[in-house]
Amino acid sequence: MPKTTDLTARAAGNGSGAVLYLKRAHVLVWLGTVAALPQLLLLGGAHVPILTPALGLAGLLGPLIFLVYRLSGRLWGWREWGERIILSVLFSLLALMLVGLVADTILPHLGLTHPLNTGPVFAFTDLLDLVLALGAVRDMPSRLAVPLGLGWGWRERSCVILAVGSVTMAALGATRLNNGGGGGLTTFDIGVVLVSLGLVFLWRQSLDEAAVPVVIYGLALALLLMTSLRGWFTTGHDIQHEMEVFLNTAARGRWSPSSTDGYNSCLSITILPTILLRWTRAFPPYLYKVAFQGFFAQGAVLVYYLGRRISSQTLALLSVTFFLGFVAYLEDMPMLNRQELGMLFFGAAILVLVSNEYPLRSRHRVFALLATGIVISHYSTSYFTLAAFFIALLARPIVARLPRFLDRGWSPKDDPCPSRPERALKWRLVAILVLVIGVWNLAVNQAFSPLKTELINGLKGYGQTGASTVAQTGIISLHRKSQQQALNDLFASLAAVRAHRPSAYIPSPPPSAAVSPQIPADMLPVTALGRAVGGSEHGANLINRLWRLVAAFGLQLLLGVGMLRLLLSHRFRTVWNTDALLIAVGVGTVLVVQVAVPAATSDYGVGRSLQQALFLLGPVAGLGAVSLLGGLRSRRAPEAAAALSLGLFASTSGFVPQLIGGYGPQLQLNNAGDYYDQLYLHPQDVAGVTWLVDLANQSTPYPDIQVDNALFGLARSLGGLRAFNLDYPADVHRDAYVILGYTNTTDDKSAFTSDGYEIWLKYPTSILNSAKNLIYTNGTVAVYR
Repeated sequence: MPKTTDLTARAAGNGSGAVLYLKRAHVLVWLGTVAALPQLLLLGGAHVPILTPALGLAGLLGPLIFLVYRLSGRLWGWREWGERIILSVLFSLLALMLVGLVADTILPHLGLTHPLNTGPVFAFTDLLDLVLALGAVRDMPSRLAVPLGLGWGWRERSCVILAVGSVTMAALGATRLNNGGGGGLTTFDIGVVLVSLGLVFLWRQSLDEAAVPVVIYGLALALLLMTSLRGWFTTGHDIQHEMEVFLNTAARGRWSPSSTDGYNSCLSITILPTILLRWTRAFPPYLYKVAFQGFFAQGAVLVYYLGRRISSQTLALLSVTFFLGFVAYLEDMPMLNRQELGMLFFGAAILVLVSNEYPLRSRHRVFALLATGIVISHYSTSYFTLAAFFIALLARPIVARLPRFLDRGWSPKDDPCPSRPERALKWRLVAILVLVIGVWNLAVNQAFSPLKTELINGLKGYGQTGASTVAQTGIISLHRKSQQQALNDLFASLAAVRAHRPSAYIPSPPPSAAVSPQIPADMLPVTALGRAVGGSEHGANLINRLWRLVAAFGLQLLLGVGMLRLLLSHRFRTVWNTDALLIAVGVGTVLVVQVAVPAATSDYGVGRSLQQALFLLGPVAGLGAVSLLGGLRSRRAPEAAAALSLGLFASTSGFVPQLIGGYGPQLQLNNAGDYYDQLYLHPQDVAGVTWLVDLANQSTPYPDIQVDNALFGLARSLGGLRAFNLDYPADVHRDAYVILGYTNTTDDKSAFTSDGYEIWLKYPTSILNSAKNLIYTNGTVAVYR
């Protein structure tokens, strides 16, 4: 159980005397001023870039989080300040989503057809603040003590400076790349993150308890910003669709449930960003690129708090490294905003359940609130959570009867959590999840039919794991086709499209390797350091591939060893938090099922599931590393495990590949590579799509428009373009407008997916040039008619 941290008492008692006492009335005035100032500026039409959005975000969230923090102390008395802050942030976000939903439901019946416009949003959020203030003021002392200093030493200050500096460098590095510069600054920044994590681990026994989560938050935020700030517009895969439903909600001033579009059912990317937009007037993509990343960076701190509660501080710090070093954190999570919030609510729900010092009934009530946050934030995260809890409860009698092997060894010494309090994991939690999911999906979204289809397709695809999943996570595939088989199937499917209605398409040769040969993936050139280390370019390439292979499979090996150590050792099972162990078994089983039923991962891949599972499995991986490296009794085993985790991180983050070359370029470090070609929205793309939208809107009837694969996904975030996906020139309608994007015109290639493989083919633009007229080009985008 973590120690209670009272910052005010420590500030007063550490010799600094840095405590400011404010009267309760003054605090309330300050809160009112912070909330009222941005509203007055926005209603008056004042807007200063960066400053106005910052004031708006502070005015909306600052008073709300403070009041929830004070109110949680009165209703529950949560003692650990860092955990309490995270819970306060999440309850505040949940309150905003629910208040927006209430306004969206009630106001149209009162004649207000746009309940999410600025006026209603201001009124309802102010009313929320007022209600919370009335509840919190009763517990607020007449004088509120505010610590101005914590008496941190040089170690704490050094780590905090490194964390703050890494956030700054992440923003500057992304900006430099967006302006056409190199990735040297971001590469250096990743090195700073690695060094900082190493220092925190080495100094873990002497660092102030309050400094560690601050440093972890800064490093986690820096890693997210490296990817999220790439591009001046919306950059990524799922985030394009998320931006589309957000902009639609904001434009209508109202949220409308949909049974066909699962994205629209997520209040995290519809109502919540709309409320943030009304308060900030920010350029919409930057709410996702900055604000949501600030929210999700708390996930790494949650991993630390969870690891410290269920195991030890040593394993908690190892789990943070595994969580941040997993490839999905840096490359994919900044593009999955709805899932970011869903994961945060998931991690907080587990934290509440394992906090055994609090009454069980109170924990279950709070769990119900956090479960609501999971469900309305992201549908798949709620299904994942329900499945994990169901399996965990089924596994309880099995785990209790496991043999008592491996009892000789080390057990966590850093304040292990008691194992005998009343268990929080009960069937009523599954009932709560089923109830909330059922009410939300049946009564509001009617969205169970898509889930049923996914499950049926999953059973049909049993035993086939997509190649992209294998490549990203190193998950062992039960069965999958070769890349050549996938390529042949792709050509066959493309030819079948044209054969279905040949007269509707322009004449073109049948798709084949002769017409569109496969293009090898981009590779970083081998550097001088790479040639020196590997002895040759081939040696450098081999080192990088082997390092990545170890990183991909190493985490799975450590998870397996750690889980066996826990399950087969009676001593560990009595020291480790039992509920956390059972839920870890549940999430681990869900991962195994996803490998066996890959069609169930089409909307929620194994990489995303493993990222979510690391909230609980991070300490398990840490235990596996410590067990393998010198044994549990070795005094150097924890340091060796930390070196191993940082070594894996150095590869997955792109740090080592960038230094020695011979690997695919990563988006956060280069203006090249598969992710860059597919997911980076260029200003010319925006100009070309806008030109075509204006032309189409002037035509009657609305014309037939086809867009290349990559640009089709990117254009969703721009809004207004009603078009069809263009898989191949063989699919081009005779009278359709055809718009090609960056990868087609600049690199003369296009990406296709077949059986999980991502295949790049030479794009046969000569077919379009011979059959249609080029009516627009800006050097990057081309429009044919």
